Amino acid sequence: MGSPPEWMTRHTGWCRIWPVAVPEQHASVASPHARGEGWGDVTLSVFLVLLLATTVMAWPLLDAGADWVLTALRLLTLLVGVAAIAPDRVYAIGAAVAALVVGYGQVVNGDRGTLLLASRLVFFSVIGLALLARVFRPGRVTVHRLLGAVSVYVLLAVDWGTAFQLIVVLRPEAILGGSDPASLEEAMWLSFITITTTGYGDILPASALARSLAALEAIVGVLYPAILISRLVSLVQGPPPAGGTPGGAPGGP
Repeated sequence: MGSPPEWMTRHTGWCRIWPVAVPEQHASVASPHARGEGWGDVTLSVFLVLLLATTVMAWPLLDAGADWVLTALRLLTLLVGVAAIAPDRVYAIGAAVAALVVGYGQVVNGDRGTLLLASRLVFFSVIGLALLARVFRPGRVTVHRLLGAVSVYVLLAVDWGTAFQLIVVLRPEAILGGSDPASLEEAMWLSFITITTTGYGDILPASALARSLAALEAIVGVLYPAILISRLVSLVQGPPPAGGTPGGAPGGP
């Protein structure tokens, strides 16, 4: 088929596609993830605030006798967590099922049931995996990506804290120190001082399994920020030019 008339391609802003001309501004379509980042920024921000409120800010609430406030915030965290990963349908369905079990157990049995702790571990792990996939996927470094990166770090501590609590429920002598090692608050305290390699020494893992988990958490707590920073730097720099290196020098043979 012949070329389009010259008047169709001169100073018109139309793509040179023949026989169908498509306006250039409509040639690309935003991905579903890009379209959902505006709403995702809001839900991720709220989720991160709730996550911190129900972990590192739990002790002042308990000292003030506001147990019901803490319970309500934890239930709200479940809902917002599912909403934060709603675009990732498979992850969202798995998290929603685990959230139902956790919510029911939280209201009926408190925070120490074995099934509740296992479901909580599944819930936060699924949320973390969904956010981790977003953080490390190719694309621009956005606020959404940074919020996800911070949320994953906090979720790592929450997962390990839940695992510590589950170990103590099954074997009370696994962790020594603290006012109540089987409580969620003491387990989270141990987890946060471990992942940041602070280690005040007021609560200690005693069993072999608890020590192994603590050592693994300390390793992850050191490596995750380093790996994250290197990934973000590579995303900012972009892919290397063809036949060259990321720094711009010609590639070797």
